[in-house]
Amino acid sequence: MSIAEAEQRLGPPRDVRKLEGGDVAALYGLWQLVFEPNLVIRQRFFKAGYWPPSRPFAPLDRKIRELPLGTSLAATEAKLGKTEAWDILDFKEREHIWYGNGRWKLSFRNELLTGKYKY
Repeated sequence: MSIAEAEQRLGPPRDVRKLEGGDVAALYGLWQLVFEPNLVIRQRFFKAGYWPPSRPFAPLDRKIRELPLGTSLAATEAKLGKTEAWDILDFKEREHIWYGNGRWKLSFRNELLTGKYKY
């Protein structure tokens, strides 16, 4: 899908930015769409600390607190499920994954858990 097709479907984006590598990022609400020239990335951002009032977060908090540092990325996803969003700083070397709609950020270095941050 091209950026023109996305605009036709979704309307004008809130903001459009040219990225360093020549790609174009279009912002729609909490979504960022990246084109080079066609759509290559769909990324959703979460408001820090947001959690639906109908879902208790205590079970998620408990599961994350039980994860020891050094847990592999695969074991983390097996215990918690697939992540809602992630940041890749250096692929497989420095990555962050988010759980609980932005409530928890887990940091990984070389695919091993190095930090847990609650927002």
